[in-house]
Amino acid sequence: MRRSWVPVIFAVLFLLPVYWLVAMSLKTNGEIAGALMLLPAAPTLAHFRYIVTDPDWLWGYVNALIHVGMNVALSVGVAIPAAHALSRRRFRSHRPLFFGLLMFRMMAPPILLVPYVQIFAGLGLIDTYLAVALAHAFFNVPLAI
Repeated sequence: MRRSWVPVIFAVLFLLPVYWLVAMSLKTNGEIAGALMLLPAAPTLAHFRYIVTDPDWLWGYVNALIHVGMNVALSVGVAIPAAHALSRRRFRSHRPLFFGLLMFRMMAPPILLVPYVQIFAGLGLIDTYLAVALAHAFFNVPLAI
């Protein structure tokens, strides 16, 4: 029986960035800036300790949890009733609505940056958690439905 090396090569190429990430995270700053080494000479967890104990990073985690919580609540709260209605009820514009949702998913998010800024500025939502949650929900709801 002849074996193919393709899965092995694929696995190595797939796991190489993960290995590199872990190896770089265990190196000291001097080793990172120095010569190329495949293994850290003196592995350290100082970078992880810094991220867990630094107050600036803590506020980043708090902000991320707030954004994720609001986004999930908005997306699920809108997508579940919409998905139920679209799957159980038949109405005249059923197919065009599905086509519109699909087309909206194909649109590049940067296209809507200027309209979002104008709308959120008009509503006084600039630099608020709600603006970020709404912007993310606009793109996640069609995917969740």
